[in-house]
Amino acid sequence: METTSIGAKIVALRKKKGCTQADLGAYLNISYQAVSKWERGESFPDFITMSRIAQFFNVPITYFEEGGEAETAVAEKPAVVANADNDILGVCKSCGKLIRTGEEWRKTPFIQCKVCHERVEQKLKKEADDMKKKREYEEALQRDWMEYKKKKGYWIGGIVGVALFVLFLIGSTNFWVKLAYGVVFGGLGFLFCTQFVWGGIVRKCAACGGAIIGTPGVIFSLDLDGLIFLAAVKIGFAILRLIIFAITSLFMIFIAICISPFSFVPTLLRVHKGVDVDDD
Repeated sequence: METTSIGAKIVALRKKKGCTQADLGAYLNISYQAVSKWERGESFPDFITMSRIAQFFNVPITYFEEGGEAETAVAEKPAVVANADNDILGVCKSCGKLIRTGEEWRKTPFIQCKVCHERVEQKLKKEADDMKKKREYEEALQRDWMEYKKKKGYWIGGIVGVALFVLFLIGSTNFWVKLAYGVVFGGLGFLFCTQFVWGGIVRKCAACGGAIIGTPGVIFSLDLDGLIFLAAVKIGFAILRLIIFAITSLFMIFIAICISPFSFVPTLLRVHKGVDVDDD
């Protein structure tokens, strides 16, 4: 079949019948743009679609062959489809196959066959399974990480607590005084270091120290004395910033140590539940 000949004959039949490209497209369950391409000779329909076009215009399919002539006049209404094609609903939008009654999954807003629907369902199920596996994997990693942090906090806190206990136990002459100092400072060391590893309010409080202040600009002359003056001022400011860093750091660490006994139990409960207290 010649593409241009087919297109010209479709145009002639359509005009004779008084229907539009959209009317023919609606009957074939395709867009009017596809009909327009046929008529311009840019493409042509497949054999099944050609059969339906012939049925629509009530002409034999041989009419579209080169030199073919219509054996019957164009009917005013769509011809009745042969019994074999009475159950044809249209073409699947997804795969382009002809759909008969019973093979469809949906009819509106577009026709789709059961095979395509099952394919989509399988794809969505696979994506959901992949997301579930990914989520389970990430949760397992989170649990392992929290278990590691929990044990690490116990170990570091325990080592520091025992070291402080032994240090104070050795440093005093009175046994009961040594024991009291060892228990108090060893306990505080354990509570602080454990929570510092776990994170939470103790770590955040300790990290608030070390505030760095900005230094003002320095006016100096571009000679030897001016450069010496600039270097001395810069060194002085650097020492001042270091002192402020040390003082504020020590002060905030002291505050964190003081609050560690009160925050230990809530932090401990959250850590044992697998909650990352650093996310607070």
